[in-house]
Order: sequence, then C-alpha cells, then structure tokens
Amino acid sequence: MTTLRQADLVYRAEDVLGRPFVFHLEFQSERSRTVMGLRMAGYHIRLLEQYGLPVCGAVLYLQPGADAGDTGRFESVCPRGLGIQLSYQVIRLWEQDGLALLREGLIGLYPLLRLTELGEPPDVGLQQVVSRIRQVEDSDLRQDMLFGFEALAGLRFGRELLEAIIRREEIVESPLLKEIYQKGREEGLEKGLEEGMGLGSASAMRMAILRFLAARFKLALRTRKALEMRLARIESVTALEELVTATARVTSVAEFTAALDELEAEE
Repeated sequence: MTTLRQADLVYRAEDVLGRPFVFHLEFQSERSRTVMGLRMAGYHIRLLEQYGLPVCGAVLYLQPGADAGDTGRFESVCPRGLGIQLSYQVIRLWEQDGLALLREGLIGLYPLLRLTELGEPPDVGLQQVVSRIRQVEDSDLRQDMLFGFEALAGLRFGRELLEAIIRREEIVESPLLKEIYQKGREEGLEKGLEEGMGLGSASAMRMAILRFLAARFKLALRTRKALEMRLARIESVTALEELVTATARVTSVAEFTAALDELEAEE
C-alpha cells in the first residue's frame, strides 16, 4: 500500500547571493506517528527530484510534547558506512519570545504568537498581540487573524479569558470562518436546507462544527456520532453560531461538550 503525504509549505527562495533553493516548512501540533526525520527525508528527496534545487527544511512544533526529542537529524547508514544523512531546523514555538517577535512587526506571525512565550500574567501578552492585530488595516485580514489567533489560543487558554479579550463580533465576518461555513454547506446540502441566512443554514453550520472539531481533536467515530445527534436537535441559527465560535475557543472535546450542555440548558 502506498502512503501519500503532502508537504505543508514549499517555496522557491534565494539566499543573499542570489542562489536559488527550495524552502520547506512543516507544521506539527502533535507527535508524528512516523519518525519525523524519516518524514522529512522523504519530503526532501521528492522535492529535490521535482525541482532539482537544494532543499532547506524546518519543522515548526506548535505544542510541547509534539517534538518528541526531535534533534533535527536523520541517518540511515548501512554496515559499510553508506546511506542517507539529513539535517533540518527544529523550531519549538513555546521557546520563542512572542513579544520580541511582535516588535519585529511580521504580521504573518501574529496568529502563531499565542503559542510562544508571552510572559506572565498571560492575559497581558495576549492583549498586546490582539491590540496589534486590531491595527491591521485590511478588515478581512484582520478578522482572519483574530479568528486564527483565537483558534490557536484555545489550545492553551480558557474560553472565559479569550471571550474577555476578543469580541465575538470581531470574527464572525472572517472570510476564513465563512469558508468553513461554505465547506459545511457544500458537503452537507440536503433537501430542505434553508437559503439566504447570511453565513449559512443550520444544517451547514452543524456540518462546519463537526468538521472543525474533527480537524482539531481527531474525533472518534462514536464521539462524532454522539455530537451529531445532539447538534441535530438544535434549530436556532444564533445558538449554532455561538457553537461555531466555541469550536475555536475550547481546548478539548470535553470543554466543547460542556459548552453544549450550557446552551441546551438555556433553551
């Protein structure tokens, strides 16, 4: 059986002397089932075959434990000393100074800064990043960044803290969030779907919620079915919009279930 893998980010770049190379960046939020060095070796060989240029690679680890002792080196040497040797950069976000990166003004990094070291107390650093994101002039980009920052922050900080820092109305018009709704609509269309409801119908939003939870937490089939049955009982589009936002803020399936319990109790 053949296993197909797609590299996360691949760019053609040049060094200061104008020499071209391929830059490959891999994001990793949990421990790789396959040894990361072996994966990187596979990526590098395929990229070298495709582009015929030197490959410079890096793995960006998002959470402690995901790195699993990755040293950034891979070797496969036969008894006669021949084989493969590969090195790549290992970046552990939680070891990076988030506020120093913020001062650099590289806006593409802003959504990732929640995963860096922001000092204590955590709400102060979070406020500084959110304040900087709010200064982004492009409204679509700004809302996408707030949504992305909140989704990643939910892996580490509680829902109450995030709700106090980022207002719900700041992200509901995010093009990225709308795309999630759209994908849910495309995959969940069925007879009787309501039309013209702004971000999407109730059925589409239920599908989006399940897709987003599955992407974040790798839902077991039994858990997905149980959530699907509970969501099917919710008809209010407003309530479902609240749950969509909750999927970005919760840190576990249990926390999402608690939010669902609260919502059902209010109805």
